[in-house]
Amino acid sequence: MLRDGEVLQRLLKPAEPVRRFCTIEELLPDGRYVVADDRRRRLTVDGAAGYLPGAAVIVQSGRIVGYGSRTPVSKTWRV
Repeated sequence: MLRDGEVLQRLLKPAEPVRRFCTIEELLPDGRYVVADDRRRRLTVDGAAGYLPGAAVIVQSGRIVGYGSRTPVSKTWRV
């Protein structure tokens, strides 16, 4: 059970930035990248040099924060 102070802290705490798992589609000349997410939405984001097209990356707040991909969810069926 949460106390009143803990509830208030959770309400006032800033939310975590949304993470998107994307694939790099294109390099732009100014050090930016065009990436596509799971739903094939294209975004232009900033990032450090060195990412190549086809790489799976994590994008947070409009910037590439590192390599990574979403882990597949496996369902368990009990019969």
